[in-house]
Amino acid sequence: MDTRPMPLDQLAATHGGLDDFRLTSPIEIATMLKRLIDGNVPLILNAPDGTAISATLWTIDSARRILSFSASADDPQLRSLIEHDEATVVGHLDSVKL
Repeated sequence: MDTRPMPLDQLAATHGGLDDFRLTSPIEIATMLKRLIDGNVPLILNAPDGTAISATLWTIDSARRILSFSASADDPQLRSLIEHDEATVVGHLDSVKL
């Protein structure tokens, strides 16, 4: 049995695009991010090389477009993750994967 998620391009082709699933309104995005903070929702930060740590969203600086995360300083993967210039963040809110 294949348990991997369907590739997004295949999903988009099958369902006529992914726009129905996107948050594009700044108000919607801010509301979702605030819910992640208020709920202290566990998130996984993934670097391109596979390095991953668990963290929570700590603050939002809308003016500078910066998100700050709270993670354990003792996490052995933290240094490696910081050295990357990008990360993908994954979490679940109301049983929906973000």
